[in-house]
Amino acid sequence: NRAIGRHGTADIRPTMTPVPNRRGLRFAACALPLALALMVPAPVAAWGFDAHKFIAERVIARLPSGLREMFERQRTTFIEHAIDPDLWRNVGFEEEPSRHFLDLDAYGAAPFDALPRSYDEAVAKFGPEKVNKEGTLPWRVAEVHGRLRRTFEQLARPDAPGHAQDNAVFFASIMGHYIGDAHVPFHAIVNYDGQATGQLGIHSRFESELFSRLAPTLTVNPTAIVPVTN
Repeated sequence: NRAIGRHGTADIRPTMTPVPNRRGLRFAACALPLALALMVPAPVAAWGFDAHKFIAERVIARLPSGLREMFERQRTTFIEHAIDPDLWRNVGFEEEPSRHFLDLDAYGAAPFDALPRSYDEAVAKFGPEKVNKEGTLPWRVAEVHGRLRRTFEQLARPDAPGHAQDNAVFFASIMGHYIGDAHVPFHAIVNYDGQATGQLGIHSRFESELFSRLAPTLTVNPTAIVPVTN
């Protein structure tokens, strides 16, 4: 919900605590894109606390065998961490708000060719203040994706630390939150809460109230995702 505040990358919070047992599971790095893609079911966009948890709770069953079991064992952890980025923002982490949106129309008309795909190139072209003001969501997704990918690579090694699985579940949950935010239309426009068109409050009405009203009728049944192998 952007109504609380708007307005960068830093360390993921919190740090995971190591656990004493190591299960030694191996996961191919190519399974990661599949897991991430499945975290965004087509019928639901992403949004308030309830909707983020709704998506996280239902995505586990969609994961492939070998990956699903790990997430089943940590189902509660995975679901509860799905709202962490909003909590970080709400308690005042200064760099967090801009990570939840990208106002594409602040860079001109579609298809927004004026905005470089690279964060460094965007900053070089528009300056850090402008880029952070208009949002850094795609680059935050890329950052957490990198952490999650490296964690899966760590799990594939014989000497993987016992806390690596916990980290994978944590990063996957955080990843799902940001990807979900990217599917909210009001996270992509300057007029994000109807403030420019006399529709103040439409953001919360769309992503929280609408979800609460329709949640009992929603289903999660996306088409099968083809694994990325290259």
